[in-house]
Amino acid sequence: MRHAVLVAHSVGGSIALRLAVARPDLVAGIVSLEGGPAEAAATPGFRRAMSFAPWIKLFGGMRLIRGQIRRYLAAASGDPGWVTDDVVAGYAAGAAADVGAALKAYIGMAGAREPQALRPRLAEIRCPVRLLVGAVPHPSAVPQRELDLLAASLLRFAIDSLPGVGHFPQEERPAAVLEAVMHLTADVLARAGGGR
Repeated sequence: MRHAVLVAHSVGGSIALRLAVARPDLVAGIVSLEGGPAEAAATPGFRRAMSFAPWIKLFGGMRLIRGQIRRYLAAASGDPGWVTDDVVAGYAAGAAADVGAALKAYIGMAGAREPQALRPRLAEIRCPVRLLVGAVPHPSAVPQRELDLLAASLLRFAIDSLPGVGHFPQEERPAAVLEAVMHLTADVLARAGGGR
């Protein structure tokens, strides 16, 4: 598919930005939900947590993982009311299928880094980028230095701060996410019709 509008969350925002650099013919625009130009797939807190991964299977397996997911989702949210048993089960479904394989993948992710830095190449991105961030302070917030870098580097950049929202705008304010996607898509289509 060519000229797609990508919608990405968290570290997925960095992946979308990398794709826009590497294959601008594929990316017409990006709506990033709480995702800046991260150079690594895991936060320092995630890496610390993964140092205990070998013990997870031994001391609780999936029950422990579900509890950790529930606590993380609630702590990273403006209003944790959306964090229900069904939601936690959905977020844990991948790990539940094979706890050992999931832990192995998470440990690999914790140690991984991209071979080429993204930040020096941000100015190469020509498509519009709209970043939605939660206004409620939370541990997974996009750092201010990354927000400043995006604003200084990207030709077509907009940021929306969502009151009452934490790290999960797609869960906490899905209508705001839909509106951002529709707005950016309309902009892309208008520019395409006008010769971009």
